[in-house]
Amino acid sequence: MSFPHPQLPIELISDYLTVVRLAKSMQDILAKRVRVNRLMTKGLGHSGFSGFGPAGIELLVSGPKNSWKEIIENLATDNFPSWREHFQQTGKRLPDELRRDAEVRLNSHTERLKLAASFLQWLNGSTEPTSVEEVAKRLDAVIELTLFVLREFLLREYNLEKHD
Repeated sequence: MSFPHPQLPIELISDYLTVVRLAKSMQDILAKRVRVNRLMTKGLGHSGFSGFGPAGIELLVSGPKNSWKEIIENLATDNFPSWREHFQQTGKRLPDELRRDAEVRLNSHTERLKLAASFLQWLNGSTEPTSVEEVAKRLDAVIELTLFVLREFLLREYNLEKHD
């Protein structure tokens, strides 16, 4: 996997995420009133999404959002390859006999490490075992959320489209 938005350079996305992290409101972002150090602020010390507006913000987040949905579906396929066919036939993603196995498997340390490795691949980072272990520790909350969503997606009626 590659970084989720091929139209925007990673440095620009990083700058925008810094602005979002430091902003107090959407209005501050759009009016370029976010106090930021060391970004392209033209010496004013304030930044925002110049020329971006709401449509541009949607463009910025659409790549990661769509990538997130794709990752969840791919993780479901990796764990249970026939979930799509079963869903079309029954309206449930997994048969009852696989649900308990899914619950146990998706709570395992091995699954956390696989997810950490996929994040590293997504960012073109090293997937050496020590790097994977370190990322698994540092991204514990992200991994827990991802596994929660995956469990809800497979075991219940979680709809990725309704939870943008």
